[in-house]
Amino acid sequence: MVLFGIAIVIGLGILIWSADCFVDGASGLANSFSVSPLIIALTIR
Repeated sequence: MVLFGIAIVIGLGILIWSADCFVDGASGLANSFSVSPLIIALTIR
């Protein structure tokens, strides 16, 4: 039972970390295409 709880906590941590990397990459890609920071903030973040 404890192992399942640890797996859930680790999985949630990895999910949060990967979502953060995804958003950073998406905003960086949008910046490279000269998209306005306001549009990036309204759509991605």
